[in-house]
Amino acid sequence: MIMKQHFGYAFSDDEDNASFAGTPYFQSALFRYLDLEAPTIERKKEFGNLALLFYELISHDVFSHDSYLCQLISRGDINQPLGILILFDST
Repeated sequence: MIMKQHFGYAFSDDEDNASFAGTPYFQSALFRYLDLEAPTIERKKEFGNLALLFYELISHDVFSHDSYLCQLISRGDINQPLGILILFDST
């Protein structure tokens, strides 16, 4: 089986069907950035730019939001179902 890199993902050439194999190539580096260095919501302009950047990364299959959430859940960072709702509460 021959593997190729395309948009950060690994694909196989098996029977002319490119099959998905794994998470994006830069997923762990981007996860570390979000975890350790990314701007917080208090820095509104930088946080907004970060959201737009990750929107583009996700739409071009360079970053997987699903994998990111799975990593956060497995690490125990998201264990309260209402936690994210409190963050965006306007009261």
